[in-house]
Amino acid sequence: MIQAKHAMLFLVLLLIAALSTGYTLYNRYLSRVDNVMDHDGKSLSRYSVEIEVSGTKGSYVADLGILHIPADGHIRVEPTLAWASRDLSIAISGRLVLSGPEYYEVEMPCMVSQNMPCIRIEVVIPGYDEPMAIKGGDYSARVELWWRAEGAGKASIELIILYYRG
Repeated sequence: MIQAKHAMLFLVLLLIAALSTGYTLYNRYLSRVDNVMDHDGKSLSRYSVEIEVSGTKGSYVADLGILHIPADGHIRVEPTLAWASRDLSIAISGRLVLSGPEYYEVEMPCMVSQNMPCIRIEVVIPGYDEPMAIKGGDYSARVELWWRAEGAGKASIELIILYYRG
């Protein structure tokens, strides 16, 4: 009977130790981004890309130039549809590609749409849905766009790159 109580006490203490170790590891490593990151993103760069649409599908690649990341931190891309021809129905997806001290790709499914449904898999995408860690330095930036459309006309997409310290 006493051995059973000691064994039970040992298991309870072991469980408490495991839970506190897991909590400590989580706070030290997994939630580090939340603890270190400046949550007030600063607009680092703003790009406008105009596309001309004449068919049901299309693609376009735009060189955005050099993006300067001042120090190690995090970035997040905020795309918006600045304007589009009134009779154009369009759903645009894209990818931001950064080449420099490191190589990064930010996938942006269903980044903007007008008068057309756009279905995406609900998964959190670093750099798009949440900030993504990035090393400081100068990066060659380009955006790759592809779309489905009905009608013809032009559209302008604006990409704002937010930078977070830490």
